[in-house]
Parts: sequence; C-alpha cells; structure tokens
Amino acid sequence: MTLTPYARFIEGQVATFLACKRGPDQATGPRTQRTNLFWCGQPHADVLNVARQRLASFSFVGLTDEFDVSVCLLHVMHRAAPCRPVELMNERPTNYAGLRGEAFHSADELAQALRKEYVDPLDTPLYDTAVRRFEADIRKHNVTQSACAQLRCATAATARYFDSRERALSGK
Repeated sequence: MTLTPYARFIEGQVATFLACKRGPDQATGPRTQRTNLFWCGQPHADVLNVARQRLASFSFVGLTDEFDVSVCLLHVMHRAAPCRPVELMNERPTNYAGLRGEAFHSADELAQALRKEYVDPLDTPLYDTAVRRFEADIRKHNVTQSACAQLRCATAATARYFDSRERALSGK
C-alpha cells in the first residue's frame, strides 16, 4: 500500500481515539462500514470538537516534529530537574535508504508530498490545534534557547527551532 491510500485507510484515527469510547474499528465496525460523514456514530464536526476539547484538557502537549523543544518545554512547565542525556537520544534511529530500491525521503518530504494529494479531515485540523497549543505554551512559559541551556536541554534542534522562530517574529 502506498502513502496516500494508507493515509486514507487511517483517516481520522487520532481524533477518533480522543473522541470515541473505543478505537475507530471497534466503534464503527469494519472500515468498509465507516462513512465519510460519521466516525463512532458521530458527525465529523462533533468528533473534531470533542477531540479538541480533550486535547485542551491535557496538562502538556508536545510535538514529535519538535521533540527536543518538547522535552525542554516539559521540564520548564513542571520545574523538573535538568534534562538527562537519555531523554534527548534517538533510541530507534532508522534509515530507509535502499529499502525496496526506493530513494530515502525525510519525514518532512513525505508529509509535504502527502499534503499535495490528501488532507485528513479530522487529524489535520486536530494537529493544527496541537501546534497552536504548543506554541502558546512556549510563549506562556517563556521557553527559549537560553532556558533550555540552563536545563541542559539545549541541542542543535532546539537552536534551529528558536532561530527560525526569532526570524519569523522579526520578519526576516
């Protein structure tokens, strides 16, 4: 199965897990019985609204795309001890180069390619909500590269994030 059909196959999965009492298949039966209008017996808008409400109740929202910054944010928010190196390690590094003769593509490249063909009607707006929450928490808790450095959470990834954020804020 290629990327776009797979994305359609798992459509709405995160929102459904947050909004429904059970997973999507358990809530609606086999995927072939799920319609484009309903998940777990509820219309799209209801599932998305419930998922957003539940996301808002989380004490912490981090992003895997900004993993190191998320770890720093968690430490700042909860006034935790300094970061331990193990928290910032990639325990499952992968390299898909050469797999079935395909060229290697980064997660960003795959996401950009997929967005040209398909947008998940539930999970994409839910992810956008998570990004806004993450950014709001960064501002609210004054998380900076300096704050991350004080907690020993600063990495090249946190530097890139805060540099790009600063450039965006200054209009450069």
